[in-house]
Amino acid sequence: MEQKVRLGGVAVSLAALLSGCASKPYTQAQLGYTNTPHEKDLGGHVDLFCVRVRGGAKIGAKEASPEEIGERRDLIFRRIRRLTDSYFQQHQNDPRKADWNRVLGLEKAGEKVVLKQECDGNLYFGLDGIDQFLNPEPTANTINNVLDLSERIPNYTITIPGLLENQYYAFQELPEPLGAKEKCSRKEHTEEFRLGADVCYGALPNSTSQETYSVDVPVVGTQQTSVYEATKSRLVKISIPFLEYRYGTLEANIPGNVPEEIGIRSSEAKDVSLAMWVGAGYAIDFTVSETDYATVGGVLNDIPGVDVDGKFYGELNNEVTLFGKIPLGMSVRVDKDGKVMPLFMGGYKLQW
Repeated sequence: MEQKVRLGGVAVSLAALLSGCASKPYTQAQLGYTNTPHEKDLGGHVDLFCVRVRGGAKIGAKEASPEEIGERRDLIFRRIRRLTDSYFQQHQNDPRKADWNRVLGLEKAGEKVVLKQECDGNLYFGLDGIDQFLNPEPTANTINNVLDLSERIPNYTITIPGLLENQYYAFQELPEPLGAKEKCSRKEHTEEFRLGADVCYGALPNSTSQETYSVDVPVVGTQQTSVYEATKSRLVKISIPFLEYRYGTLEANIPGNVPEEIGIRSSEAKDVSLAMWVGAGYAIDFTVSETDYATVGGVLNDIPGVDVDGKFYGELNNEVTLFGKIPLGMSVRVDKDGKVMPLFMGGYKLQW
């Protein structure tokens, strides 16, 4: 399992997000449940059912286009050609020059250059589908845009005892190919941000009260009268996060190939990923009520009322995503008054 913690470059990445320089956008929707205190909960807590929607993107993980991949491949081959031509100009009696001329002729005739860079930084090149000289492991090559071992062309500028050793084929200190990264321990530095909204709904406990009023009645004088109130209330909580930022990740694949064989493994993410998020926002509570009033003189039913209250909050969220598609999480929100609201949620993530 691998841990990645991203703490730097937040301001720069946020600017990139706002300017449209983001990649791998996604949308996810989740259903949630929370039990939270409320000023009208009569001493208990209120059950709320929520819908959470988020849209996010990564910064610094842009995929290279086919044009960019081709341009980088051509740049690398030009440098290899310049390096090798320079070598043979200085060593004109080297008999391997005929082999190099053959390579240039095949490339000029339209054979595609393919590249491979391994985790140690060694870069190899060859021509797709063409069996080369110095073939340590003969194989049935096919045109598959992959550099097979028998397609590798040696680096003529180095001399290593035992010409069949893999190191003999390697080039170093060249630009990195695009679109064909090895799964090495190094990872691209990426930031991830998201925006969205939460909408929660729940019923508050019914409440009753009695108020006594003094009424001046002509002839009779001052009389006492009672008004009975019965109130039914509902709570709608709308929360708008200003920004959520992923500050850490733990991720791993399930051992074996079963997820891939049954078609649930994602090409965009590990099988299991735990993302740790921090965010801040503003929550607005709409308390909608209906009150019945009863007196000795009659009854008034279903008199509506609305109370609105808003608070700033901060939130920590731990979210497990399975196979890049199913986000399950728990968040803890604390508002400016110190009230804590946990939220449990699960849903679906769509990668664009």
